Amino acid sequence: RTTDRRRRVLYQTHVAPPARSTPRARQEAEERRAARGPAGAFGSRVSRHLRARWFSLVPVSRLSISLVVAVLLGVPITLTVLHHLAITWPTLAYAEAIARPLRIDRPDSFAQWWLAMVLAVSAGATELIYLLRRHRRDDFRGHYQLWRLTQVILVLASVHCVVGLVSWMGALLDLAVGDRAVLSGANWIRIGLDVGGTILAMRLAVELYRCRPAFAAMLFAAVFLATSEAASWQVMTVDSVTKSTLVIAAPLLGCSCFFVSATIYLRSLFRQVRGLSAEPTLRERFAHWMEARKEQEEEIDSDFFNESEAVRPSAANLQVRSQPANVASDADDEYEDEPPSKAEK
Repeated sequence: RTTDRRRRVLYQTHVAPPARSTPRARQEAEERRAARGPAGAFGSRVSRHLRARWFSLVPVSRLSISLVVAVLLGVPITLTVLHHLAITWPTLAYAEAIARPLRIDRPDSFAQWWLAMVLAVSAGATELIYLLRRHRRDDFRGHYQLWRLTQVILVLASVHCVVGLVSWMGALLDLAVGDRAVLSGANWIRIGLDVGGTILAMRLAVELYRCRPAFAAMLFAAVFLATSEAASWQVMTVDSVTKSTLVIAAPLLGCSCFFVSATIYLRSLFRQVRGLSAEPTLRERFAHWMEARKEQEEEIDSDFFNESEAVRPSAANLQVRSQPANVASDADDEYEDEPPSKAEK
């Protein structure tokens, strides 16, 4: 049946009059060709977005993603250590001009610049995820729209790092409805953000569950952000300098972990769209390494050096056969009959 269909298609292609080559006709031909092929995980239109130059920045190889993750996690950890030294080391603490940009809680510090930049770049990464995720065939409920909402929240969070939108909008709320004796307008906004952020984090965790490294990074980001909010609502007691440093650096570490999660998930989507073969996981690589070590350490079972039960003949029992005398005399006669060579002459 398949062979007959191919014959009909070839016959119609040669017999039919040549149609005019227009962009619409070529697009319809590509759609028909894609419909005849096997259904993939993504739609055929996803290849249009891959032509953008922004996708060339996606770290595809294992080495590149390892370097990106190392930088994204190394910078906030370094800033956290410098903040701790700026508070506890007297030589650095008394030099206010040097310690000021190292303090994470200062609005004009390196940490605030890094946080605003990470949130802005994370918004760009979620845009690329949205462009690829929307073409997935098995998404019948439209869960890809979650990444558009995440992008808007990241853009607002990036602005909040510099401007302080929560306090500003809280002041506007107090001006509109009046001051409250229990909670101010900023606290009401924070309650809404905490509830909405918890729901968003749960949905993102479900979305990233298939990609385990991204899921793990997302969990770390949620833990850091939850720690910061718990300390701000006085749910957690801060009674030491080290704990205070961790609480102050929690938003910085949480946003960096979220950027790592988005980058890893974008890499996995990009590899699926490109049709690249899946790399072995760390567990599989470790199991293969253990098997190779066991094969090397196994003893070679051989009977070469073992004592055999058969009795070997001694040297005294061996009989040496002597060469017959007539054979030796015949060989001497043949050597004398040969003519002398030029060298001998």
